[in-house]
Amino acid sequence: MILEKLLDEVIGTRSKVGVLRLLTMGETKTGSQIAKEIGMAVWACHKTLKDLVSLGVLDLVNSGKSHLYRMNRESYLAREILIPLFQREASLFEQF
Repeated sequence: MILEKLLDEVIGTRSKVGVLRLLTMGETKTGSQIAKEIGMAVWACHKTLKDLVSLGVLDLVNSGKSHLYRMNRESYLAREILIPLFQREASLFEQF
């Protein structure tokens, strides 16, 4: 895993942020479902998902012919940084 400037790798693009924001809610989804929900092309979404799995932030679960993705809640980065970050973002509106 890349340790120097790790957040650049993990949340460095709008597509990665969209995927992470969606999966922070704890759901497990297919790549096609994720692409549809965040308005991405399926091929671009699958590339983004592959990158996030290789960084250890997402888990890939095979279920028959489907590939399911979920947040790797055992990952330090996900548990201590990403999940709290997106939870705080979701509550920003209520704070104002």
